[in-house]
Amino acid sequence: MSARYAVVVRTGLDADRALARVLDPALHAEVVPLTTLRGRARRGPLLRGERFTMRTALGPLYMDDHMVVDRLRTDEAVGAGAGAERPGGSVASTGGPTRDRGGSGGAVRFVKTGRVLRGVVLARVAPAAGGAVVRWDAELAVAGVPRVLDPALAVVARLAYGAALRRILRPGAAPVTSRSERGQQVRRQDR
Repeated sequence: MSARYAVVVRTGLDADRALARVLDPALHAEVVPLTTLRGRARRGPLLRGERFTMRTALGPLYMDDHMVVDRLRTDEAVGAGAGAERPGGSVASTGGPTRDRGGSGGAVRFVKTGRVLRGVVLARVAPAAGGAVVRWDAELAVAGVPRVLDPALAVVARLAYGAALRRILRPGAAPVTSRSERGQQVRRQDR
């Protein structure tokens, strides 16, 4: 058994921009407290098969969240509002033309491959009136945490990921920059 949760976020961004933000781990590192992206040299959206690690650290204590992009679909709309698809399930398309509504959206499936954190995340982005809808379905297992605590873990994860996704998907948010780039920009502005 594992903790299961879902987050649905509506955004004013078009579906393609929303998907690009969901696929940018550097942006996730920017908005999740105490978290950095490790082991990835290039900037921009992830590609199918790509591996990366998000490290959450407080002083000398840290936890690595190793992930791989297991599936990626960007060619047509995906049912972000559709029913009972489980995170481990297939990425199903709703079909139909969507280009006139701000892009086609897509879906990505991340598999958490670490010893401490294991699970699956299925993020689906679909065009919607005035922007897009992002649905983030996840199963999460943490080594050493008794399964009886899965409901509490699901609540905490849903709240944390919900807050992070709302920040990532906020229209007009500053462009993604690494923490070191942000420091250089501040220093340049101070001159």
